[in-house]
Amino acid sequence: MKQALRIAGTTLALVFLGYVVWRGVDSMPPITFSGSGLFSLAAALVLYTLSQLVAAGSWTATLRAWNIVLPIGRSVCHVLLSQIGKYLPGNVAQFIGRFALARADGIPSTIIGAAILAETGLLIGAGVLIVAGVALLAPELLGVLLEPIEETPLGNAVWAIPALGLAAVAGVVGYLQLRLRKNGSPPMNFAWLGVPVMAHAVNFVVLGLSLVFVVDVVSPAHSIGLGYATIVFVVAWVAGFIVPGAPGGIGIRDGIIVIGLGLVIGDGAGLTVALLHRAISILGDALTFAFGWMVRSLTPAPAEAS
Repeated sequence: MKQALRIAGTTLALVFLGYVVWRGVDSMPPITFSGSGLFSLAAALVLYTLSQLVAAGSWTATLRAWNIVLPIGRSVCHVLLSQIGKYLPGNVAQFIGRFALARADGIPSTIIGAAILAETGLLIGAGVLIVAGVALLAPELLGVLLEPIEETPLGNAVWAIPALGLAAVAGVVGYLQLRLRKNGSPPMNFAWLGVPVMAHAVNFVVLGLSLVFVVDVVSPAHSIGLGYATIVFVVAWVAGFIVPGAPGGIGIRDGIIVIGLGLVIGDGAGLTVALLHRAISILGDALTFAFGWMVRSLTPAPAEAS
């Protein structure tokens, strides 16, 4: 069953990517890398890399919800090192890597599983908060993006997808919490979960801003607002995250960025932005992996998690 889901997810990602490439490849604009353009690309890279560092810090706060306190140089590396695994087939290697690193630092397996699932729910929840915030403050931005979706057979049922995802994650985390209590493990401190929610929400805005900088390079005649860019990235990231078999969300995330931005700047420019931003994210992931390797090698291993 798992293999069938991965094959289906990979096939969907490839078909979707092929569709958006077919839509935009003939109208991709030429790019001139001027001084300001290089600055914008560098800014996008810095913002993406910063987002990964913040995500690593939010994992530390998630562990604190279970009273797990590690040297900061160890806990952040659970994310900085394992996130490179998202580019492997299956879209789960980053979690396996994080699990292995956390177990090596003495964290009980059940707590690691509960924390990873909780963080998944917090990520989706942060995305929902962003979408809800924009819907309240600037509903016209959300309308531009959702109108093509609501005209499909899915219609307004698309709103049920994040709700069902959050409900499923909440149910699994609740079950694991009961298991932890039966095993005599420390109870979860829900107050700490507010920290990663806010961190992930800020991260989505930072990533939306990185998308704005890339748009400025590809299509300087068009300007997209931060709110719209953030909404596009939230939808693209969450979809790429939950589709099995799409390494790093490749195909799904890029395709949604193409379609979302294409509504404003055209499919060709949207495709160029998606490809450039993907290249920036791969470079940023490589940089954070190297940084995490250095930090972990310089931080003594804890005697046990406390």
